[in-house]
Amino acid sequence: CTMRVHSAARRLVLALALWPACAYLLTVKGPSVLVTLGVSFAAARLVYWAGYHIGPFLRSLGFAATLLPTLLTLGYAGWSFSKTHEGF
Repeated sequence: CTMRVHSAARRLVLALALWPACAYLLTVKGPSVLVTLGVSFAAARLVYWAGYHIGPFLRSLGFAATLLPTLLTLGYAGWSFSKTHEGF
């Protein structure tokens, strides 16, 4: 149980550290990006939790679904920043 709490806490800290910066860099899409990330994070954590009771496939799916949207959003925000600040 403690391991699951630590896993969730690490993912939440990572998300809270990166999402506001990503929303700022994606100013046009910022609020919708944050809402989508928040809802997907909660759903993925539920899938991860269910995986502990149902089977390892759901646990690994929930783990990946928790982390990948954050990493993809960070990559997209960095790419968008580089496209708008090419001469920087």
